[in-house]
Amino acid sequence: MKTKIRSLIAAALCFAAPHAIAATYTGTWKNTTFKTTGALKMQFTITKTNVTGSLDLDGPVFGAGDPPAIPFTMKRKADGSGSFKIAGTSLGDLAVSYKPDGALDMAITNVPGFIDDASFNGRFDLKLEKFAAVYQINASGSLLAEGVAEAHVRKAPTIKAPKTVKISGKSGGVTAKVITNSGIKSFTAKANAGAKATVSGNNPYQITVTKITKPNTLVTLEATNGDGFKKTKVVKFILNNPTALLLE
Repeated sequence: MKTKIRSLIAAALCFAAPHAIAATYTGTWKNTTFKTTGALKMQFTITKTNVTGSLDLDGPVFGAGDPPAIPFTMKRKADGSGSFKIAGTSLGDLAVSYKPDGALDMAITNVPGFIDDASFNGRFDLKLEKFAAVYQINASGSLLAEGVAEAHVRKAPTIKAPKTVKISGKSGGVTAKVITNSGIKSFTAKANAGAKATVSGNNPYQITVTKITKPNTLVTLEATNGDGFKKTKVVKFILNNPTALLLE
């Protein structure tokens, strides 16, 4: 069954591509029926009129061993949409259509072995460079298995927060949002000059800074995403009235 799931992932990812010159999507598939999972990888290059690339799968496919990378080419319309068909691959016959909003629909027929056919429905978030999908596999005239898939471009997260924050006393706060396509592993805030920074909430995060003793206090925000990439951003807390520090 693991090999059947990989065939679906392969066909889906070999089609779609975000608006970038070149990219590599990596991720996983999971058969929610049989609780199996595996890795996937797709590389592509996009031009104004074409999307070309290749797909590589880990492990055996249809029990026949690890296949070579599968090349593909798709003609793009002016709005970025397109469709293509490939017959006689090791996965079967593929029919794929893609819409400008990132929606992907794919059908696999003439699948080698005992599988009747398979369907795949997914969507690309072209801004985040992330893909998510669900799929179904049919055999002997009925549903055999279902699953999900995820793939994304590995890259550092982005922290959205103001560069400066004006305060009127010995404490202040700021809101920060982390943008990432692989989840957030950790988010921290650290203040200098003896001040204390604490984090609350869950993306967006609320950062509260207390014990401020200097007119300018720097707070370093650091986010680590699910792929292990880190990003830092420094926010400067500026005291509007420095004499306020003299007040209890």
